Amino acid sequence: MVAIDTQYLGGYNRSGRVIASVNALVIHRSLPYSTAKSIDERLRFMNERRYNAERQLIRYAPHYVINETTIVQTLPETEAGYHVGTAFYNYTPLARQLMGNEKSANNVTLGVELCAGEGPIPQKVLQNALPLVQHLIHQYHLQRHQIVRPFELVKQIHPDLIMDALQWKAFLDAVYLPERVY
Repeated sequence: MVAIDTQYLGGYNRSGRVIASVNALVIHRSLPYSTAKSIDERLRFMNERRYNAERQLIRYAPHYVINETTIVQTLPETEAGYHVGTAFYNYTPLARQLMGNEKSANNVTLGVELCAGEGPIPQKVLQNALPLVQHLIHQYHLQRHQIVRPFELVKQIHPDLIMDALQWKAFLDAVYLPERVY
């Protein structure tokens, strides 16, 4: 596995909340308006203050960010991140099931972001993610249905922004069938 570099995000992107439990692992893809492939660019992007049309601060903080050469841990696994939204009415039934009595899916999930430009996620990024994801599923005893993409938890996210269905299935097969060559 690629060595994990710890570079915790600062200030407003830190929730300060203790994660209630890890009930799922959310695999993100860097957003299409961010073509940043380098971790430094991605971390700068995440640490910049951004606001939506209503002038509300946009917060984004997954626990890990991975590109073709690097894995960076941006939050402790014990701290809730900002990576799957907070509007309860936008949560899917799966999100509500995972949340139990929690008010936010962020309180019960870890976020892993895969840095990639447009098109399929590069194989090297997926290869770097594979051992980390395998480690996390073993550490938190997660089943295949608990490894999800953001649109499976939040209604407003379009599936095409994450990973196509064939690449997703191949990735999950590699996670759960390590004897297969990826």
